[in-house]
Parts: sequence; structure tokens; C-alpha cells
Amino acid sequence: MEVYPPKKTGSDKYNHHSSSELRGYKGSPYEGGHRVPFIMRYDGVIPAGEKEDSLIGLNDVFATLCDMADIQVPSGQAHDSMSFADLIMPDSLNHDRRRSLGIWRMLKLNYGADFEFEALMTTQFKLIHYANATVELYDLKNDLGEKVDLSSYPFHKKRIKSMKKILSKIGP
Repeated sequence: MEVYPPKKTGSDKYNHHSSSELRGYKGSPYEGGHRVPFIMRYDGVIPAGEKEDSLIGLNDVFATLCDMADIQVPSGQAHDSMSFADLIMPDSLNHDRRRSLGIWRMLKLNYGADFEFEALMTTQFKLIHYANATVELYDLKNDLGEKVDLSSYPFHKKRIKSMKKILSKIGP
């Protein structure tokens, strides 16, 4: 059962699927909603033709550019930004790798904000937790199209609990 409703767009009329085989659309918790290629070019610095599959978020660009410019991230800024300069510049110091990345979609309510969904991605799994307490778990290494929800398998209960705990620590 798909909890998040599929969205009908003008693209459906013309059979245009910009997310290719990825499930979802912009703003959805699925890979079609936020997975994008990240391409960098810096002749003479970034090796041409290299590919990397590390987990990075847009917020990581700030720390990376500071690192590349050899300046400190200003105090009190970009707390959640992690440099990935060592992936693109051969002479950079090695950095810790991001182990997870959170995604939130908030609803504005009369008495404040609440989440519609929150999700946690690791290099292999993604947990989606909806406001109605429903969860979905996907193995992104083996099912990038998010076709098989693993949340009902008993051996994933511990993983789900652990991922929800991380979400509660890093969430808004």
C-alpha cells in the first residue's frame, strides 16, 4: 500500500517521466523526489571522469567550498555541513563520511508546524516515517526504484528503531 499519494502532473499526459525508473516526484519522500546527480568541474584540480557514490547533501557544499578555499567555516554557521573536498581534490585531508542524511516535509498548522513525513537515508537503506506513524523501509543498494517495502520483515525491526532514533536526534 502506498501511503504517499501519487501525484498526477501535466507530464503524465505526454508520458514524460523525468525521474526515470525512480519512484516519486519532487517533494515526495522517494528517490525520484530528491536524488539528483551532482557534477563538478575544476580543471587541473578535480580529476576528469571520476565517479563517486558517497552520500552528500546540498548543505555539504558550504563546508566543501570553504575547505577548497582553505578557510574555516565561520563560527556558528553550517553546523550540519560536512566537507567532501577529499573526494574531489586528491591532495585534501581525509574527512569523515556522512553516514546518514535526513529529509523532512513539514506542514504548517494553525498552532505551529508538524511533519508530513521524515526520512533517513544511509548508504544502503532509507526509512520513511509518516505523521500517521506508518513506516516504510527500502534497500537502496538492491532496490533503487523503492518497489519492495521491507518494514514488515521482523529482522528489520531493530534497524527501523535505530533509524527512527537517529531521526529524532537530527530532526527539526
